[in-house]
Amino acid sequence: MRQLIDQPLDERPTAIFCGNDVLAIGAMLEAQHRGISIPDDLSIVEFDDLPMAEYLPPGLTTVHVPSKRMGAEAARYILNKAAGKPVEDRVQLSTNLVLRGTTAAPPKVLV
Repeated sequence: MRQLIDQPLDERPTAIFCGNDVLAIGAMLEAQHRGISIPDDLSIVEFDDLPMAEYLPPGLTTVHVPSKRMGAEAARYILNKAAGKPVEDRVQLSTNLVLRGTTAAPPKVLV
């Protein structure tokens, strides 16, 4: 995050995507420490959606993943594989974008 912030203003990103909540919280704290306004100057989106994500000031915009269902499917796979039962190679689960306070509104395009 420091390397991104230290870039010249015209090269600095206006949005970043973090792979998990911990990285997003660190990015948000570093940006705020440096006086960068979230979401006015920098939007942050993360992937995971731990319960604390919505309670941070501002709440983290996230891609929510069904972690309980992922765990259940993994356990089912392991148990079935160990028992010699047929298993599916893939299970598709849905995710969804949860908009919170760390993302600015997209720019309006006038046509």
